[in-house]
Amino acid sequence: MTQSIINKQDILQPYRESLDVINMQILELLSERMKVCMKIAEIKAEQDIPMMQPQRITSLLDMLRDKSTDFGLRPEYTESIFQLVINETCCREEELIDQLLNEKVKK
Repeated sequence: MTQSIINKQDILQPYRESLDVINMQILELLSERMKVCMKIAEIKAEQDIPMMQPQRITSLLDMLRDKSTDFGLRPEYTESIFQLVINETCCREEELIDQLLNEKVKK
């Protein structure tokens, strides 16, 4: 019995390996996205642009929800993932902007 369970698990191995590769790609893309957002935060600090851009977040989430079904994803799923991404990005942007503004004041 145990042998048949192990063999059945072996069938999943190539798919799990594919998922591992995809997960690493997702991490790389999240890192790349964060780097771009940190550059945006620098520009916001330099140009005295407010960190929060609610209209941008709303339009981005609307667009992603609309496109979700084209990729076979539920809009709610896509929105919840990107809400997490956006929330973390906003926290990191705010930290960087505060740091840059504090450095600017000290000069």
